[in-house]
Amino acid sequence: MGDSIAFGGRGFRRQNRRFLRPIVTSVSPTTAVGVVPSVVTITGANFARGATVRFNNVLATNVVWNSSTSITCTTPLGNISGVIVTVMNPDAGLGTLVGGFAFIALALIVFFVVPVNGLVTIPSSVTINGTNENTLPCILQKLRAYPIDVTTANL
Repeated sequence: MGDSIAFGGRGFRRQNRRFLRPIVTSVSPTTAVGVVPSVVTITGANFARGATVRFNNVLATNVVWNSSTSITCTTPLGNISGVIVTVMNPDAGLGTLVGGFAFIALALIVFFVVPVNGLVTIPSSVTINGTNENTLPCILQKLRAYPIDVTTANL
């Protein structure tokens, strides 16, 4: 039922709409490498167009409302701590999922470094080859000993 209200001799009907709180039931995939933004699909119920998504209170990007039960987005860069996924509808209704998603860390495994010894002058070129090279920019950024320019063809 709605209420009738008259303005300037004209009446209109205001409907008492009840907004449903979003419910987040799962995230797929359930993990992502914390140093690489990843596309995930969030499933649940009562998702509205224009909803926003947060991972540990950091906004996701490229949020696409697929339906009232599905949202696709790109994760922010994250850390390894427990992740709370929050969907907020435009009416400020919130739905959260605790423990359904995690950021993981991949260790850089170095196979070889060139040059293998000698003095390193600044600027200098060093080649590092290994697995999980996508973690390398993050590791080098934390060192900050010298200005670093990371160039890789495998990112």
